[in-house]
Amino acid sequence: ARTDAGDCCLAMSATGHRECFSVLAAASAGPARAGLFAGVLETPGALLPTVCGSPAHLNARLRQALGQARAGALAVRLAQVQAGEAPRPLAAEVDATLGGAWPDAQVILTMRDPSQTPPLPGGGGGRTSKGKGKGKGRGKSGSGGTPAASAGQGGPAAANAARGSEGAAAGADAEGQPEDEAEPVAVTLQASTGRLRTTARDIGTQARTCGAAALMSPCVELDPCNGRKRHEDAVRHTGDLIRDTVHGVGAGPSAAPQPAVLAAVVGGAFPDLRRSSVEAAVAAAGDSLGGFVLAGMGLGETRAERAASLAAAVEAMPAHLPRVLVGPGDVLSVLDAIRAGVDVIDTDWPETLASFGHALTMRLPGDDERAARAAARAGPAGWGEAPLARLPEVDASDQAGGAAQRASEAWDQARTDPLTGRPCFPLAATGSPGAAAEGAPATWRVHGSVSDPRLALDRRPLVPGCECPACAGSWSPAALTDKLPSAAADDAAMGTTGYSRAYIHHLWGSHELLAQALLEAHNAWRYRQLLADVRAALVSGGSALEDLCERLVSLHGLAR
Repeated sequence: ARTDAGDCCLAMSATGHRECFSVLAAASAGPARAGLFAGVLETPGALLPTVCGSPAHLNARLRQALGQARAGALAVRLAQVQAGEAPRPLAAEVDATLGGAWPDAQVILTMRDPSQTPPLPGGGGGRTSKGKGKGKGRGKSGSGGTPAASAGQGGPAAANAARGSEGAAAGADAEGQPEDEAEPVAVTLQASTGRLRTTARDIGTQARTCGAAALMSPCVELDPCNGRKRHEDAVRHTGDLIRDTVHGVGAGPSAAPQPAVLAAVVGGAFPDLRRSSVEAAVAAAGDSLGGFVLAGMGLGETRAERAASLAAAVEAMPAHLPRVLVGPGDVLSVLDAIRAGVDVIDTDWPETLASFGHALTMRLPGDDERAARAAARAGPAGWGEAPLARLPEVDASDQAGGAAQRASEAWDQARTDPLTGRPCFPLAATGSPGAAAEGAPATWRVHGSVSDPRLALDRRPLVPGCECPACAGSWSPAALTDKLPSAAADDAAMGTTGYSRAYIHHLWGSHELLAQALLEAHNAWRYRQLLADVRAALVSGGSALEDLCERLVSLHGLAR
């Protein structure tokens, strides 16, 4: 499979199932590796989250800026498909919605609820699970007094499966019957229209019908405060869900290719249960197994517990299959996961930050050079030489103008920046930040709020040198490809750049939807640039990956 647009494909195994991963390079030490997922996404990489089959607030311009290699795999919630919100084949739906910008997009069906992902780095307290039990503990009773299957309030497949009283009796009577005749496990999905009652078999059939490239199986996802016995039950029931999902995929339309089944691996913070879950997933999925989903992460476990669980699970997984981590998306968690051998990150962390008015400002390799080029293009009168706009004489009755003027003049420009926390003035055409004033912070912020009143007159982009559509505007190299040379020259003469901090600050304060749209575009590009830098370091070999990770941890003051 190739990563350039127009020539992307998925290999087919001898059994007719899609094989959605190939390893291209491995780290000199440790399980970290680079590869190609679903024929379009270079790994380590991240799925693009979507709403109703189309990227949330993302458009064709961002697709061009990211390139197919970083934006070709889209995560679509299965609940939206089950609710009939994406009636056509999903890939065609995405392509039509965005005007032909995603002709080769591969759709990965996931259980995750984007609106419920916790915004705090490494968080997860916002996601809960309901366990299985007859009215005891955390179990929630459904009809008949037995626990109903319930999708957790987020997460990849936080579906607690349970059989109703009649189903349990039928299951007991059907002991010894062929597996295909056993009653399927019930699952409840949380869709925008409400809760949907379905089964894992129906999920598999629907995934094949809508033309998905891969499907994350439902699972029982519990937080670490649950005891070992409950996690053992979760491993067993997750195996049943995987088996039913595979059966449903096989029962789908014969004309449609079978999607790869990404089997969920659970077990909480118990490494031995994680290994057992991998073994159960391999046995349940059989030839349909297309990879693994590391579920139940980011629900409150410590960093050491997560590392031990990841190491145990990855060690037990076949090396030729992809490993997808769902949930944790903050920088430190992602760096740890990649070094542990994770290939794909499925998280809404960047988009959730945008919904809270935060822009990713982490310092990445090459930022200085990119900032220098952007400042030079802006010209002598651009933001590189005069970062703050100057208002004319402000009338005493103009409270808003007076407040903006005072907020902009009341902070030491040489000491700290409202978004990054680092000194950055003056930023001349050389792109080198000004000398740090005494007492200036020693670390960069990973993200900052655009609601800071000190941004009211800031003419610079969110991150100087960032090439996302929000920061670079028509200066995005990909965006210039469709322009005539004369139009590009006109833009160069005018020093055209993207949206300024002051404008986005104004949009956010005015509750304009465009503010969140620009922040999501910026965060999506910035997050995938981080993963692209990690991939480049991994491919280069030697100690480059460890050096980059240590530099990022030290520069941003991340917890060790």
